[in-house]
Amino acid sequence: DGAAEAYAVDAAREAGIAERPAEEDGEEGGDKADKDDTAGPGLYFFRDPHAPSPAESISGCALVPASEREEGRCTDRAAFIFNHFRPCALVDADRRATRNRDRPADYPGIECAHCGEKRYFPQNDRKLQEIMILVENHLGSCPAVPPEVKASLDYLRHRSAFQRSDLPPHWKSVFFRGVWARLHPDVEGGDGEGAPAAATAAPAPDAPARNAAAPNTRSGGM
Repeated sequence: DGAAEAYAVDAAREAGIAERPAEEDGEEGGDKADKDDTAGPGLYFFRDPHAPSPAESISGCALVPASEREEGRCTDRAAFIFNHFRPCALVDADRRATRNRDRPADYPGIECAHCGEKRYFPQNDRKLQEIMILVENHLGSCPAVPPEVKASLDYLRHRSAFQRSDLPPHWKSVFFRGVWARLHPDVEGGDGEGAPAAATAAPAPDAPARNAAAPNTRSGGM
């Protein structure tokens, strides 16, 4: 059926297998196929199949400690997303968006760890949970996100379907309250330990970060 077919496709991409588009079949410049045996339509590996995929390399981060996964308090996909969206702090340029105009300077938010451009500054843990569909859509379409990360994002949707059955009914609300508390440790209900995550998180390699030197101050698929 459709679900089984979708799983087969996503599992293949998770393994690094993709189908080359027909327009890359070497019709232009006819000697390309003779020189490159990878040219032409068909399947190919877009990453090293012997290396662990991003889905198998999920690590603890500033907003989701490794213990959240290890102790079964969230799905792998929920933790995975925050491996690719990191803490940031609001700068003047962020106020161009109407929704951010009432936020004070250095207000904590999250940004794409790959492009550093897509940034969100939700007002509370409920709003943080609500924007996850936007975060997921960005990761799936951002040109700066590697294809193997996009493949793992899709694959983990299937894994999370099984993991959710072992989680408490309100696990997602509890999870996002924890993420919010780490992002806003000085707000009542935060963990109150140390500087905000926006001030302590290191930028991802090669990703631009507008506030790197800032002073201390399909959501159902998760």
